[in-house]
Amino acid sequence: MKTFYCKIADLAVQIHAKNDSVLSYFEVYLIEECTPDLVIAVTDAEIASESQSGTESPAYLEFLAICRAFCHKAYAYDVFLLHAAVIEVDGLAYAFLAPSGTGKTTHICLWRQMLGKRCQIVNGDKPFIRRRDGKFYAYGTPWCGKERLQRNVCIPLSSLCKLARGETDTIREMTAQDAVPSVIAQIYLPPSLEATAHILEMADSMLTAIPCFQLSCTKAPSAAAVAYAAMVEKKQGETQS
Repeated sequence: MKTFYCKIADLAVQIHAKNDSVLSYFEVYLIEECTPDLVIAVTDAEIASESQSGTESPAYLEFLAICRAFCHKAYAYDVFLLHAAVIEVDGLAYAFLAPSGTGKTTHICLWRQMLGKRCQIVNGDKPFIRRRDGKFYAYGTPWCGKERLQRNVCIPLSSLCKLARGETDTIREMTAQDAVPSVIAQIYLPPSLEATAHILEMADSMLTAIPCFQLSCTKAPSAAAVAYAAMVEKKQGETQS
């Protein structure tokens, strides 16, 4: 048993790991021993339930189980997991939502090519969103997809964008009501009815406060340019006017 401490979504977490190598997944999130907000120790059954192919290492399966256990507890601190790729541009976070395999990583790489160092990746797959004082923030997490794209940062969330493959690059702003199904589909909802109700309330609050777009896009650089014009330039112009 390996015990260590880390900070995720600004929560101090004490983790009791069965596999010593689990520690390596949390390297940039480690902190000194402290009084934790959450204590996590997953069971053998919870670890085994994460297997999809039967070929994953025990440490990796435990790593996934720890994520699930974190979600089951962190909602009480207004934290939830969003399946999305999140980038930071000029100090604000932009989240791109889509099912696996749709092209989230491809799209955010187009933003990086277009903007250079102005664009930094927050998390490539499973960021946490936290509500604090009525505002929403995106956090990097250790759970970041096969490309391992993540930073241990907290960035104010500026907008959300649902991605879909298309023949051309077009974007429109969605109403909060229209955005609900797309956003809820990409939020992890724990089995607890209390947790689910609380997270759904947060999602509703987020969609009231944060604009959501729908982008039908190609893999061409123009996809990033179209999204940037609507999500960043237009908002900057409205702020300055």
